[in-house]
Amino acid sequence: MTQESYFQAPPTPPRMRSNPFAGTESSLALRVKALEETLLDIGHYASMVAEVANGARRGKLSSIGSVTLTANAATTTLLDKNIAAQSKILLVPTTIDAAGEWGSGTMYVSAKTKESATITHTNSSGTNRVFDYFVVG
Repeated sequence: MTQESYFQAPPTPPRMRSNPFAGTESSLALRVKALEETLLDIGHYASMVAEVANGARRGKLSSIGSVTLTANAATTTLLDKNIAAQSKILLVPTTIDAAGEWGSGTMYVSAKTKESATITHTNSSGTNRVFDYFVVG
């Protein structure tokens, strides 16, 4: 045996097969990506729900507003997206004229439909009968 035979170069490693998914995303990777996007959406909606719930706890509701009774008319139409046929509408006078109208006992909510209510009241030329309102349900 010659000296060269003892110091032979190691055999060449077998050639690596090319990655069939190189340059594209695998099915699993696509599923993981879709799941991540879904979880981000869920997290976004959960934070929105928490924001609304915390606002409601602090009394910040989107079902409040102000209405001025129509002068020279016996009814006023209140438009609010939160009103439904089964809603309860609470009115609070915010001016002296509104307090007088309220105190007369002739003012009431006479009709409710989707997004509107009719307030029946005294036919007066007064333009300062302003009420805050709160819609429940």
